[in-house]
Amino acid sequence: MFKIKVCGLKDPSNIMEIFILKPDFLGFIFYPFSPRFIKKYFPIPNFCEVKKIGVFVNSDEKYVLQKIENYRLDLIQLHGNEDVKFCYSLYSLDKKNIKIIKAFNVDQNFSFDQIKKYRNCVDYFLFDTKTSKYGGSGKKFFWKKLDEYYFDIPFFLSGGITINDTDEILKLSHPKLFCLDINSHFEITPGFKNRNLISNFITKIR
Repeated sequence: MFKIKVCGLKDPSNIMEIFILKPDFLGFIFYPFSPRFIKKYFPIPNFCEVKKIGVFVNSDEKYVLQKIENYRLDLIQLHGNEDVKFCYSLYSLDKKNIKIIKAFNVDQNFSFDQIKKYRNCVDYFLFDTKTSKYGGSGKKFFWKKLDEYYFDIPFFLSGGITINDTDEILKLSHPKLFCLDINSHFEITPGFKNRNLISNFITKIR
């Protein structure tokens, strides 16, 4: 059974609505140029079985550590051009039990060979659609490309997933496909999710 991540939440009441549906992960974006950016601090409760992921794009380490502390994050998603050295630095936070996800933008010319150097400093990879922006495009890449992935590290599938993709998703058989990352096609406005759509998606996948 695939895990499910609902990403791009920023409204406190909506967060609680989605939490009740029991996805596996909730994603919070700390990238100022995203329409789903959390501009003003508010406390996000610890949800026990539902883990909190902070999404960062080319942030410095101090900023990442501050958000980990403020929001009591469980995982960090690095969705920019972060190099191996930066990932290693954050990966050393084992004492805080923080897991690291490194995202890569995929198109037909993408080679999984280029991510080999990250294998020893992340817990998961995430594959999103390559566009001119850092995620949130609502576009999907050709999922057949995933057949070329040959590492042992589990990965998240992101990029343009919709409620109409469930039949195709359930046919995916890659042994390292760990989690489905849903966002823009499940919201009413940027950052405010459609509870009914997400509920239907979770029911169909599970």
